[in-house]
Amino acid sequence: MIIFNKLTQKKYRGFTGLLLCLTVTLIIAVLYVFNIGEPFELKTIDLRYKLRGPREPDRNIEIIAMGDESIKILGKWPWPRKYHAFLIEILKSYKPSAICFDVLFTEKDASFPENDRNLARAAGDSGIAYFPFYFNIPRVITRSDFEELKKDVFISSKIKDRALAYEPSENDNLFSAVSIP
Repeated sequence: MIIFNKLTQKKYRGFTGLLLCLTVTLIIAVLYVFNIGEPFELKTIDLRYKLRGPREPDRNIEIIAMGDESIKILGKWPWPRKYHAFLIEILKSYKPSAICFDVLFTEKDASFPENDRNLARAAGDSGIAYFPFYFNIPRVITRSDFEELKKDVFISSKIKDRALAYEPSENDNLFSAVSIP
């Protein structure tokens, strides 16, 4: 009888462990699918930054902010693309590793269309200017797809050639792509 009880206990112990794992997995899946944990995660991120305390900014990174003072000097947004092209030219002389814009250029420069080409040319010639971009990807990305996309991102000559050759149509308001060229 004692042997039977030990065998039964081992059998149920494995079943209990499996049931516990499946329950925890189900709870995590429900939290993920319904995005229930995100507010909690955001609060804990805030808390972790407060607990960490302030840090000295990296001296190798400079941020050029476009705020109220800039608007007072340069005028209402959006600014002509020639300003951004000129900024790239100036910054290039300091030999930075990268010039990254946090600006989406979603419409063509209606007043001076040549400014679009000048900005594309300045960015392409610098070889270090980067802009945010929207991609409409109509299917699920696999790990191998992601690795291929990552390889293509750094082929700047392809992107540069396409940007310089781009001629927007009248109906173009936003660049869109299904893949990186």
